Amino acid sequence: MSSRPISQEMPIVETERLILRGHRLDDFENCLALWADPVVTRYIGGKPFSAEEVWARLLRYVGHWTLLGFGFWAIEDKAAGSFVGELGFAESIRKTIRLCASPKNAAIARRGGLSTKGSR
Repeated sequence: MSSRPISQEMPIVETERLILRGHRLDDFENCLALWADPVVTRYIGGKPFSAEEVWARLLRYVGHWTLLGFGFWAIEDKAAGSFVGELGFAESIRKTIRLCASPKNAAIARRGGLSTKGSR
């Protein structure tokens, strides 16, 4: 792994309907609701996440951007100004980089494909 300067800049990406931005401390409650949803976690660990696990996830998101220069964004619906999920890239210990999207609930996921639009 190359030595990179540490950066805390998380780019903001805007589409017609979405704002993808770095996570903030005040996103914790929304992230907790997202990762406590059994529908969201069904194929990601198979069980809802605890508050401690979600807190670690939030810290990991910031760490990805800081150390690697890429990571996850919080997704906001522009019209409503509300948190609707997460989208981003993760590097695992297996040295793979993957694109992941986690809509806040199934209704949001179906309503116009926010995860698909955000990944473009």
